[in-house]
Amino acid sequence: MEQDDNFQYWGVDLYADTVKFFIDALRFYSGLLKRDLEALQDDPDLRILLDVKGAQSPIQRELERTDRAIALLDGQWDKDAHGLGTMVNVSHGSVRFLKSVGLAYLSHLRERRNVLAGRSIVSESVLGEIDRQLARYAEKVQMGVFGGATPKPLVTSELSRSSESTVSQNVSPTPPPIVLSGIEILDAELNARCLDLFSTFVQNSQADRFDTVVMEATKILEHRLRHAANLDSSHDGVKLVTAALGGTVPRIVLSPHPGEQEAAHLLFRGVFGFMRNPFHHRLIGTVAQQRILQILGTVDYLLHLLESSHSNKKP
Repeated sequence: MEQDDNFQYWGVDLYADTVKFFIDALRFYSGLLKRDLEALQDDPDLRILLDVKGAQSPIQRELERTDRAIALLDGQWDKDAHGLGTMVNVSHGSVRFLKSVGLAYLSHLRERRNVLAGRSIVSESVLGEIDRQLARYAEKVQMGVFGGATPKPLVTSELSRSSESTVSQNVSPTPPPIVLSGIEILDAELNARCLDLFSTFVQNSQADRFDTVVMEATKILEHRLRHAANLDSSHDGVKLVTAALGGTVPRIVLSPHPGEQEAAHLLFRGVFGFMRNPFHHRLIGTVAQQRILQILGTVDYLLHLLESSHSNKKP
């Protein structure tokens, strides 16, 4: 159940690049609102319908709210791109507002990207970098306190006002590149069963299906771990990890040093409990393709550890 708009979040940590993105998004939205006001003020007939200078004008109120949010964020954050950003106290209603503005700005940027993609002089490397940046910011409006927030309807919509919206509708956007070269999956089974599946979903723009890739990858890891530990199917998930890697005499030995063995045990527990379980027990929705590749890389490394392990004989 979603929080009430008046619910207060304390100490929300926003990194510098996240704060800058939201400030840019708010400034973009402020520009749209000002353009609406100017359009009404320039029309002597239509401005009679809305007192654009009055305190009750919804556009004016929205503009003032947006500019206050810009001033608040701009006055608090660390301008150093490598800095820590800022820690803010914010209401759930403000989170919903920021998410809505961020999504509208992303929609505008994607439209601009598609217009650029229609020009033959643009290289794939440039488009690839743009797509990676767009993926980063699309992830930011879906994580943390923003993840469970429902976007608020905005007074103005960028899509209906973009001067290039008509142009972009006639452009066939180049699909984002498949970033498989960014990470090498060495395990043969993981490579064969997951990368082709992942590539298909990317090519078909089915980001909502990426959870299937994670489920397949962790299923391979679970099967290998169970086989290596000589355990039956009654052991699964975190319980399987504990039975295989935990205890003073673990079934599977990853290190002769007890501290390292326990650390490896906790590493596997973390992957099963925090990476595997969410994807196995609920629909996650859209996840950035780079994050899926990182999860595959993590599973690949754990499979390598299992291959390098040895077993303790149990009575």
